[in-house]
Amino acid sequence: MQTVVENAELSTQFAEVIKKTTFICQYRSSPNHKAVLVEFVKTSKALGYPITLSVGDGANDVNMI
Repeated sequence: MQTVVENAELSTQFAEVIKKTTFICQYRSSPNHKAVLVEFVKTSKALGYPITLSVGDGANDVNMI
């Protein structure tokens, strides 16, 4: 995920894929990866700065939320 965020072309392509979805469900990934995805979506000009909802199942998800 960090590679996508750091690469302008990949970020643009990823944002285009996200635009075609109604929600994102990310699981079996590190809390940091989840946090990076949430931050990418929340701050993406290409996505129109959408409102996000993050649900975690434990203290390790604090970074994401």
